[in-house]
Amino acid sequence: MRKYVWVLVASCALFAGQTKTWSQGEFADFEKGILKNLSLRSDGLLALAPHSHELFDTSAAYLWALAQDSKGNLYTGGGTGARLFRIPPDGKGKMLADLDALEIHAIAVDSKDRVYAATSPDGKIYRITGNGKPEVFYDPKAKYIWALAFNSKGDLFVATGDQGEIHRVTPDGKGKVFFKSDETHVRSMTIDPGDNLIVGTDPGGLGRPGAARFAGGRRIRAVPDGEAGSDGRGGGARWVHLCGRGRESAGRRTGASAVHAPI
Repeated sequence: MRKYVWVLVASCALFAGQTKTWSQGEFADFEKGILKNLSLRSDGLLALAPHSHELFDTSAAYLWALAQDSKGNLYTGGGTGARLFRIPPDGKGKMLADLDALEIHAIAVDSKDRVYAATSPDGKIYRITGNGKPEVFYDPKAKYIWALAFNSKGDLFVATGDQGEIHRVTPDGKGKVFFKSDETHVRSMTIDPGDNLIVGTDPGGLGRPGAARFAGGRRIRAVPDGEAGSDGRGGGARWVHLCGRGRESAGRRTGASAVHAPI
């Protein structure tokens, strides 16, 4: 609900003067204030803010990635310094591994609750063993690794930049390029219950408003048989077919849907 603030000002000088009114209902108006228990959207809408509390302080400058295993343990990492933290449900977290890199931008957990962390720049994917020892699982030979996602077969998909490639890695750590986009970066990625791969690219392309947390990204929907299409909204949305050789062909579609998770 949009909240408008109406202010009445009466000049008290000698009990005389003219009443003035003005309204405040835009983002720029409320941005100047201090919000308590409220959230402010970019379109000026005010709403009750979700309740939050601090679970664990890693003392890291940034946290870029978060994943959860089947027992409810959280894994997070960021930078500067590629330290991976494990936070159990009681919030008593600790550092699980200190990787030889600058940052962690992606974390994933497989069906056996094994943890994988991807480092950048010029990074690798590490699998962390039960005793916290990291071992190199796969090296995509890419400048950046932005996202990781497992399908139901245990294959790991790796979103990279700055060549805009998606790698597919089998459970034994053998991988290769699954798809080569015409974008610079593949920044976000998820897999739906039907094992369809949905990714977001940067910097160009089309993005459905509110469906992803990145600007102007194109989501490529890769179905198991190797075809793919970009999810956009409205006429003129661009889509892509994933062929067996990773070629692209352009087309047009309307009204496509996308999957997103609220934050």
